[in-house]
Amino acid sequence: MLLDTSVLFPLFFPEVRSSSVERIVTRLAPPSITALAPLELHDAISRAIRDRRLDVTRARAVRVAFAESVAEGMWRVIALSPGHLARAAEWLADPGSGLRTLDAIHVSVAHALGEPLLTADRAQARAAKRLGVKVRLV
Repeated sequence: MLLDTSVLFPLFFPEVRSSSVERIVTRLAPPSITALAPLELHDAISRAIRDRRLDVTRARAVRVAFAESVAEGMWRVIALSPGHLARAAEWLADPGSGLRTLDAIHVSVAHALGEPLLTADRAQARAAKRLGVKVRLV
């Protein structure tokens, strides 16, 4: 299963979805993330700081915990290929796809891997399903 960044953040910072996401992820061996996910996670952390949902000290701890999880092999990190990006661009060319750029990349990777996408993003889930990608919405 490929995890979208919307389900990575709750694994490292307690929020409403955290326990649901944790139950799902602990059963996967190992779950996949795209090489884009760490960058998006850092963006989510920065937004949480700006929104005052996370202080700088806790943000640093979240970043360290995520880096350690990557180093420990908790994730199968999928490199982005030109094919992933081309497929995402193809879908984005259709205004009716409902996808945003980064979501299209995650969906494209899930499609290429033939893996379901785990996400908390309803719009992304709807778009992925329309494109034939299996989705698990948390």
